[in-house]
Amino acid sequence: MPTTDTNQPTDFSQLSVFPLPSVDSAATEQIETQLPFIQTLCEKFEAATGWEVDFQAKRPQAETATVKGQLEITDMSANVPAGKPAAHRERCDQLVDVIDQMISIIQDDHEALQQGTARLCDVVAIPFDWWNLRGAAGIRRGEVAGWGITAQEKIRLYSASVKGDCPVTNMLAGASVLANLDACTEVGASLDQTAKLARRAAGKYTENKSEVESSACIEIDPIIGSYTTSGLSAREGMLLVDVQAKTVVDLPEKCGTLMAGEVLVVGDCAAERLKQIGDLLDGEEMTSEGFATRVTKLFSGQPHLVIFRR
Repeated sequence: MPTTDTNQPTDFSQLSVFPLPSVDSAATEQIETQLPFIQTLCEKFEAATGWEVDFQAKRPQAETATVKGQLEITDMSANVPAGKPAAHRERCDQLVDVIDQMISIIQDDHEALQQGTARLCDVVAIPFDWWNLRGAAGIRRGEVAGWGITAQEKIRLYSASVKGDCPVTNMLAGASVLANLDACTEVGASLDQTAKLARRAAGKYTENKSEVESSACIEIDPIIGSYTTSGLSAREGMLLVDVQAKTVVDLPEKCGTLMAGEVLVVGDCAAERLKQIGDLLDGEEMTSEGFATRVTKLFSGQPHLVIFRR
């Protein structure tokens, strides 16, 4: 029967190291946004107890997802003076458990707020064979996007950003704005009238605690592709991309023509994502459809629309 010689030196070359999963920079930004007190909490806890504590976050499934994780003591502080012991470890563990429960409640409330202030649905096929429309219409807190066909059989896309101190109030104001934009499209109100009424709709049911910071309306002739625009700081909600030339086109102030190979992105997130959209263009060659698919993935969870010629 073979025996193992325990006196033989261990061959460490046969061992493998499996690094712990790290939290990327995007997730770090989410933690700082959703739990802005975490870093200060960890620093104060270490100073008071002599123990280092860290928030061990799980990698979020999406950019807009709620960050979940656990607060844990990781090591004794290197700043504890020589000859002075750190605080009682078991009691510190108990304190960390209580704080961790509080953080869990905060994040559960954040998740409920995210779900309760978002109503998005994928757009359906547009009723014109030579046009393709992608994205998600609806509302997420104060961000809205929608589309429709006017009585004159024009394609109309619109978006708005409502700002205020309370996310729930912003959501109510945004819902009012979106309903107004939908109604104006259905009855064929002009773009200027639509933009004006959308601004009024924001404060009507919120005692003016929320207001439209920007809005964008664009109407496209489905036959020749010409378009007109209107709104408040409208360029913040629209982005025109020439996929073949791999460049973001300077969108005309009032009118223009959407050409083959160009993709129009509508949504409050459009101008804010300029660099990320540029990064998409820097990659391999792609069609308008391929680019639209990538933009829709980039804007997942946010109201946005992407339209282009087939």
